[in-house]
Amino acid sequence: MSLRFTFLSSCRGGWGGSEELWSRGACELASRGHEVIAFKYGVERSQPRIRTLEACGVPIRDVGFLLYPQAACRILRPWIAVPDPLEFYVQRRLRRFKPDLCIVCQGENFDGVHLANACHQSGFPYVLICQKASDISWPENAQHRLGEAAFRNAQFVYFVSDHNRKLTERQLGFALPAWKVVRNPLLFAHRGSLPMPKISQDTLRLACVARLNINDKGQDMLLELLHQEHWRKRNLEVTFFGDGLHREALEACAGYLGLKNVNFAGHVSDIESIWREHHALVLPSRAEGMPLVALEALAFGRPCILTPTGGNSELLADGRVGFLAPSIDVPGLNDALERFWRSRDLLEEMGAASTAYALEFVGREPGQVLADELLALTSGDKS
Repeated sequence: MSLRFTFLSSCRGGWGGSEELWSRGACELASRGHEVIAFKYGVERSQPRIRTLEACGVPIRDVGFLLYPQAACRILRPWIAVPDPLEFYVQRRLRRFKPDLCIVCQGENFDGVHLANACHQSGFPYVLICQKASDISWPENAQHRLGEAAFRNAQFVYFVSDHNRKLTERQLGFALPAWKVVRNPLLFAHRGSLPMPKISQDTLRLACVARLNINDKGQDMLLELLHQEHWRKRNLEVTFFGDGLHREALEACAGYLGLKNVNFAGHVSDIESIWREHHALVLPSRAEGMPLVALEALAFGRPCILTPTGGNSELLADGRVGFLAPSIDVPGLNDALERFWRSRDLLEEMGAASTAYALEFVGREPGQVLADELLALTSGDKS
């Protein structure tokens, strides 16, 4: 029997890593003959993932045009009762499509609760997918009230790491009755690990692959660490791949600190080219869900140096396929990077182990797993 599913993404901008899981689940459902529609902010029709969704038979509606009216309503609401234009639009669309299940896909654990409210007000069942939760970003009062209702009314909640489930429960103040961890997918069709680059002139090359946003990704801590005398004396190079709000500030900081072993390469679409030239990933994050870039690096045969945020502690076998910092700060990062430096003779061995480790960790294609979960839920077979 053909069923109807509506995906609502809270991610703003062209595309985010938080959208990989839901988009694969949506394509999988469409490939099995079900009707699927998606709503997203700021749809860029030229974006490859958008084109893939549409090729799979998943039409995408752009709701970005409602952001400014929504902001204006929030300003007016203390003085006059005005409906939320986004919720009003979504409710109308849902009543027209009549989905059997809505899937609210959150980049963070509270940034899509208004979409969940629109589903609930329309009388349609929904589930939540939560990608990231942060110890330093808690919901403000109004968002907490809306979030409490959104999580209580959800049929089920999916997380990409158990850390984020536990943190979300602390932030909500109650235990979730129905939840499950579904891993993020690998971003590419796996072709095996790459040969480890030779260590020329005893120089190790690390790649920091992340959007340049220090609030989440913590690149400022890495620059501070590299400024310390013992790292300045070592043959270690770090290249920052990616772009973002803090690129200019980070470049200025690196110049001010006089770092000669730091490069900013911008966005690179050919991820494989990064790992042909670099020996390991370093990701000094302050907040994560389950970082796709770490899964990707491991699958290419590259060890990882990670901070213990989000699902990193669940992902990384410390000392086997990488090194986990004991804390999310410069001393903790120094501990992990120091252990990596002392183990540089084992890079080949660690890289050889990391590919199989990543594939085993991810398991069956997560998009298929998510599709199975949603179909089981609509059929009433959810345990």
